[in-house]
Amino acid sequence: MNRKIIVFLFLAAILLLPSCDNGALGDADVTTTFLAREMLFENCLEFFEGDWDSGYGDGYFIRKWGNVSAGDKARIQTNFPLVDPENLKTYDSGKKPAPEDYVIMYPVDVSVRGGSSEDIFGGTTSYLGLVRAINIFNGDPDRGAVIIEYFEDADPWYLSHETNHSSIRPQGLTPGEKPYFGIYYRVLDPDNIQFANATDLTVLHSSVDKPYHVEKRTIEEALDFNSVENEAELISWGIVMPVKRQGTKN
Repeated sequence: MNRKIIVFLFLAAILLLPSCDNGALGDADVTTTFLAREMLFENCLEFFEGDWDSGYGDGYFIRKWGNVSAGDKARIQTNFPLVDPENLKTYDSGKKPAPEDYVIMYPVDVSVRGGSSEDIFGGTTSYLGLVRAINIFNGDPDRGAVIIEYFEDADPWYLSHETNHSSIRPQGLTPGEKPYFGIYYRVLDPDNIQFANATDLTVLHSSVDKPYHVEKRTIEEALDFNSVENEAELISWGIVMPVKRQGTKN
C-alpha cells in the first residue's frame, strides 16, 4: 500500500458520527487505519454489533465481549468444540478479550466444526477472532475491511486440515501460523451489509494447485494488505450475498 495513513485524528465531522452507516468523504484511493479504542473504530463496531444472517445457513456474529451472554458462549462452544469461551486467547498476541473488545464469529450456528451442518462447507471455513483494527477506504466508513486475530483453535479448519469438500483445497498451514485476517464490508443500509472473507481470487478460480488464503503472520502485514488498492483483487462484490440484521438495533 503506497498511501496508507495511520492517524488518530481523521476529520472531526466523521469522528462525531453516531454510527458507521454514513456517506463518503472523497474519491482518492486512501486506506486509513483505526485501532481499537479510537473513535471511528468504536463507532463502526458499535454499528456492526449484532447477528447478521444471509438466509443460506451462514452469517456473522459480532459482539462487544462485555455484552456476550451465556447463550452466546454456548453458540461459540457449539461452533468450536475445542474452544473454552471462558478462556479465549489469540494466537499471536496472546490477548484475552476484555469487556470493551469486539469479537466476530463466522458462520453462525454451525453445529459441528468440520461436520454436517447448515453451512454448505460443513464448518470448515468458520472462525472466531478478536477485532484488532478497521481499515476505512477513501474516507467512507460505509466501506472498508475489519482486521481480526484468530483465537486459538478457532481459525478456519481448511487452513491446516484436509476437508471432505472438493471445492476447498488444503492450504498447508499449521494452526495459528497466520492468525491475522481481513473481512471486507460494504454498508448498504442500516440493516443490510455485504461482508466478504478475503481470498486470492485469481488463484481460487484457477486450476493451479496453490494456496489461495490471504491470512498474514503479523498485524502490520494484514493492515497493509487489506487495502482499497487490493479490494478488487480479493473481493467480487457482484456475487457476495448481503447479510441482514436480525432483530432491532438499539
